[in-house]
Amino acid sequence: MSPVATQPRDPVAAPLGAASTVDIGLVDGHPVTLRGMQSVYDAVPGMRVVAMHTDPELLDASITDVIVIDAYATGDRPCLSVIAAFARQAKVIVSAHRWTPELVECLEAGALTYIEKRSSPEQFVETVRLVADGKAVPQAAAKMRDSTPLSPREHSVLTHISHGLTHDQTARRLGISRHTVDTYVKRARAKMKLGNKAELTRSMLLSTTRSVNL
Repeated sequence: MSPVATQPRDPVAAPLGAASTVDIGLVDGHPVTLRGMQSVYDAVPGMRVVAMHTDPELLDASITDVIVIDAYATGDRPCLSVIAAFARQAKVIVSAHRWTPELVECLEAGALTYIEKRSSPEQFVETVRLVADGKAVPQAAAKMRDSTPLSPREHSVLTHISHGLTHDQTARRLGISRHTVDTYVKRARAKMKLGNKAELTRSMLLSTTRSVNL
């Protein structure tokens, strides 16, 4: 099957004072799926598909604001290198038939959220709208928390830290000692196989503010 490649229209700046348009890129191995998604987004005021392809290597991410990509667009494993490359130029949403722990890797590679392919057209539209606006839909946070082997107190400590609190502030907020906070952080890093505080904070932000499962 030859790849589907489309640049539906050249991106054009919105008139002064007009609401901005979300330029969307689509990647999926099934041409029919691409056409269906294009028709859904193009029917929504303020959204337009500016590029779509069955081959992610041929999609021009630089002209997009948001990219919706099949997590398995290149094979049986998530296309992490492609997601990471796209995430440097646009906000990335990964789609999949169902939640699997592998999708955590997609989020760590730079995707902001995921959505199940069985979701309704309205849910696909809302997901793009929220991601474009820098907002989160909290339903998927539960999925991320369930995939992370943390105790309730470890999760609580890391949530506070990921929101910008210091270890001392977190200790006061939770009514525990600074030493106890340090211990919870150390345990969590070991469980999540993360090397430093920055990686730990990023992982928690992914699980609490970036995940979407509509």
